[in-house]
Amino acid sequence: MRISFDEPCSFEAEVVSVRGGPENCRCGHEVGDRYSFAYATPEGLCGEFYHHIYPVLHALRNEAPATNFRPYSSPDEVLLYCPSRVVELRIKVIKPAAVWPGAGGEARVGGSGLSNSSA
Repeated sequence: MRISFDEPCSFEAEVVSVRGGPENCRCGHEVGDRYSFAYATPEGLCGEFYHHIYPVLHALRNEAPATNFRPYSSPDEVLLYCPSRVVELRIKVIKPAAVWPGAGGEARVGGSGLSNSSA
């Protein structure tokens, strides 16, 4: 799938805590798991988690400062919990949107985001 819509920003997300360890997370998220994406749900990120944080991502995409959601030192970074409050994710707003490899220098949205990696 190829979606050719230039997004105003992209996001880098990292799992910063998992209460009780990965065995308490239905998706097995671990501290250090990282995701880069612009719009589509990144591969490997729990769909319920993405559904839960989507309204915040939408607001950040439309230039709302992250401090509107929780008071943190950076207006471009926010910490959010999954609906079960097991996994905590740090999300950074990257402006302008990161460039996708092979996209000819233009920001492109792939089917499931940029990448997923574990530290």
